[in-house]
Amino acid sequence: MTMTPLPRLSDQGLIDPNWMAYKKDDFRGAWKQGKFGCFREQNAALTAMNNYAPFDANFPDGSFTISTSKDALHAENDEDDSVGYVYICDGDFTIDAASDGIRGTTAVQIDGGTFTISAAEGIEGTYVQINGGTINISASDDGINATYKSTLYTPTLELNGG
Repeated sequence: MTMTPLPRLSDQGLIDPNWMAYKKDDFRGAWKQGKFGCFREQNAALTAMNNYAPFDANFPDGSFTISTSKDALHAENDEDDSVGYVYICDGDFTIDAASDGIRGTTAVQIDGGTFTISAAEGIEGTYVQINGGTINISASDDGINATYKSTLYTPTLELNGG
């Protein structure tokens, strides 16, 4: 069984179909142009082009340190449980969260990166696919949890690398 959310997003024109070939600088350029699905202008807080201006200052070299009393990285839609994807292709993440470290209601896909996660739930989604990366999780509940959050998939944990 393979995960289909990203090809589906590409087919719907929500992400650039060449996203797999992006290098870090290509990704950053596409982000600024609104070509990467989860970061398009019509989504979330990125509703105006001026929101792209601080990208380079806020996300240098793909290093992220997140400390929160809630979920650190969280994607969901209250009106449609078939959307809510987190896709990470690379970067260094240090996450300290009271609830979920990384949660995608529908799917979480990690293709690479280095993760140090301290949270109640480390990584959670209906479909969790890990294809690469180095992941260290300290969790008070589940480290990696595939559970019913979306009706689109049967809960699945797929480990292909990392």
